[in-house]
Amino acid sequence: MNIKIIKMSKEHINSVVNLENECFSEPWSFEGILQELSNDKAYFIVAIMDNKVAGYTGMYCIYGDCY
Repeated sequence: MNIKIIKMSKEHINSVVNLENECFSEPWSFEGILQELSNDKAYFIVAIMDNKVAGYTGMYCIYGDCY
């Protein structure tokens, strides 16, 4: 099993939305995730396994702190 961690891009959003819908009762929308990709304070990554998005995470970095 080989997992690759890369920066999230627009091409990953549909897969991330599918995971959001499976995992959360109030999932982020396509538009919401797309908007975060252009937020210079946000950094989102995806885990790719077998050429598919297997997971994702994100954080906000403000004034040298990230959460």
